[in-house]
Amino acid sequence: MLIEFTVGNCLSFDEPQTFSMVAAKLPGRKLEETHVVEVAGTRLLRSAALYGANASGKSNLMTALNFFIYMARFSATRLQQDDEIDVDAFALRRGNEKLPSYFEMVFLLDNREYRYGFEVTRQRVVSEWLFRQTSSRETRLFTRENDDIDNNDKAFREGRDKKDKVRDNALFLPVIAQWNGATAKKILR
Repeated sequence: MLIEFTVGNCLSFDEPQTFSMVAAKLPGRKLEETHVVEVAGTRLLRSAALYGANASGKSNLMTALNFFIYMARFSATRLQQDDEIDVDAFALRRGNEKLPSYFEMVFLLDNREYRYGFEVTRQRVVSEWLFRQTSSRETRLFTRENDDIDNNDKAFREGRDKKDKVRDNALFLPVIAQWNGATAKKILR
């Protein structure tokens, strides 16, 4: 279940912008009952709508979300070694095309909160991370800076010994799923 999605330096988004499903206090008990669900201690909206003026970024938010999903699910299988990553940086600031685009999703899976994200340029994955919320803090499952992948072998055993299996233009998480990592496969589903 989606909690938040953040995108930056992509399409019409320069600075990171967050779409959040976290519920604010709603007036009246009836609205709370019909529009809010509590999952694992988090109050979330049952649905949301995007609206705004023409050219205000609605379609670009959906395009960015689709790109995030595509990279997470298919970068390990559909991109070849020298293929470019099909990401469009924010074009209205000089030099942004050389900076990485930022994507992060916070979501619930099996009543646990996860935070997964990555930064990419057209040539490579610059960084990638996966954290799982425990009762009182976040546990790092893995982090990646360029080719340096730091896997938490105790908390994320399925990522052990997979560092040399990932290409510059592919994400680590779908590589782990390719090798039948149970958590990685659940996340990508």
